[in-house]
Amino acid sequence: MAQAFRAAEDGQRNGEAAGILAAEGACDSETTRAALARFTAPILLPVGEVDPNSRPSVVTEFAGLFPHAEVVVQSGARHFPWLDDADAFAAATAAFVGWQAAHR
Repeated sequence: MAQAFRAAEDGQRNGEAAGILAAEGACDSETTRAALARFTAPILLPVGEVDPNSRPSVVTEFAGLFPHAEVVVQSGARHFPWLDDADAFAAATAAFVGWQAAHR
């Protein structure tokens, strides 16, 4: 399944958006941090326990930039936790969405 996902990646890229994100000054640290601090909606940051790209410690640090972020570390998962264990990923997502709906 992961190989099929990888094979389809190139067709899912948005070249225009990538160009904007890669433009000079597009990711100014202070501007980005200030914008994230103003983002008040609750967000879920799922991360695989053994993700070599987005380690749980880094994602946890990133979550600190948002006022209302929750990190869920999926046991045994790598970079695509929804592929490694779709049921665990769905359960974590549903729990987050359900909690948000109950606390509106």
